[in-house]
Amino acid sequence: MKKFLKSFLAAAVAVIALAFAACGSKYEVSLGIGDGSKENDSVRVNYTLDDKIENGYELKCTVSAEKEADLNRDFVFAFSTSDPIFSSGDYSETVLFTVKGSDLAEKKKDDGSYGDLQINVKFEDLSKYFEQTDSEKEFHLVLHVDGEKWSVITWNDSDYKYTFDGTKVKITK
Repeated sequence: MKKFLKSFLAAAVAVIALAFAACGSKYEVSLGIGDGSKENDSVRVNYTLDDKIENGYELKCTVSAEKEADLNRDFVFAFSTSDPIFSSGDYSETVLFTVKGSDLAEKKKDDGSYGDLQINVKFEDLSKYFEQTDSEKEFHLVLHVDGEKWSVITWNDSDYKYTFDGTKVKITK
């Protein structure tokens, strides 16, 4: 009976582990920029990125701003294979969308904050963004003020590693 119980428990643990392994991971991200010396001035893009994506994948984003945010400028959300901080002058990006500060200002809430502007980014052809590779490469999703050079208060990014077999991109953080 003990042997059966041990075997049964081992099999149950293996089934549970496989069930969790089969489930995909998601990266829930709140990417914000703002002046750290001021309170309640950030602009944010919130999104959930799946760990496996294929052509036609849709990244659902929500853009918002706190009540003291400077909305007299525009904000860019972009994809890059270059690190915006350490790219030593060779930084390039593909703009996924731009949000006008005035569009956020029109969405003022009762608490004084702005937004919940919904924007969906559809990745029709992943090969436009990702290089086919078996070894891990990096990419960044970047939020920054349009036209501003990199600074800690006007730029932020979330970095990832990926592999791409030509059909499916596998993403890790």
